[in-house]
Formats: sequence, structure tokens, C-alpha cells
Amino acid sequence: MIVDDDPDAVFVTTRFLEHAKAFASIHSVSDGQEALDLFTNPDLQAKQGSGAFPPEVVLVDINMPRLNGFEFLEAYMKEGLSHEDPSQNPTFLILTSSAHPGDLQRAEDIPLVKGVIQKPLDLKTIEDIVNIASSSSASN
Repeated sequence: MIVDDDPDAVFVTTRFLEHAKAFASIHSVSDGQEALDLFTNPDLQAKQGSGAFPPEVVLVDINMPRLNGFEFLEAYMKEGLSHEDPSQNPTFLILTSSAHPGDLQRAEDIPLVKGVIQKPLDLKTIEDIVNIASSSSASN
């Protein structure tokens, strides 16, 4: 799942992920509020199609309207959506163009976040996403 308000970034990320053939389903939402709504609403989840929910990986942009990436992750934890068994949680990765040290540190301080991926994406960063997701699911 891609959580990003930039349609160009979503398009490029989707194409790279499709090319990698690493995930069964790729879905996107345009901000943290849409992502939170999806995680908390079984009716919306059912509309995603078979095998689409819960996602294996959630790529979260930081700077978005309504609910930014950090606010989404904090709300996700506050809503009790994170499981005690880590294998039941998606792999959350921050996907950002921000190089601000405060943003990067804040991302690393969120227990759900398994890594920070810098935009723009290329085939190497897609490989990193796949490797992080694989190692997260293997260690869970």
C-alpha cells in the first residue's frame, strides 16, 4: 500500500513495484486519513479485493494534507491497530524526499517503522523495500 498525496510519486512507485513482482497487490491512498479509514473500516477493506488487505508493506510519505505520515502512524498505534505479535503487522516504511534530520530521527523513533526510503525511487530502492519487507516477515 502506498500512502502518498503526489500522484506522480504514486505512479512511479506503483510501476517499480509492479516491475519487481514482489507483492500480490498494490493499492494507494492519498493521505494518512484515507489510510487510517481503510485500516479501521472492514467495509472499505472488503472493497480492496481478495488478498489486498491487510497489505504486506505500507509505504508512508511524511508530508501530506489532512493527516501526515507521522500523524497516521501515531493514530494507527493509538487506535490499537498494531498487534502484539509483530508478524500480524504490515511492514511500515517511510517513503520521503525529506532530508531533514528531525524527520529522519522521528521516523526511526516510531516502533512500527522498519526503515526510511528516500525519494526519488529507483530499482535499487525498490530492491531495498523488498529486502526490508522480506526480512521483517522472516523475523516476525
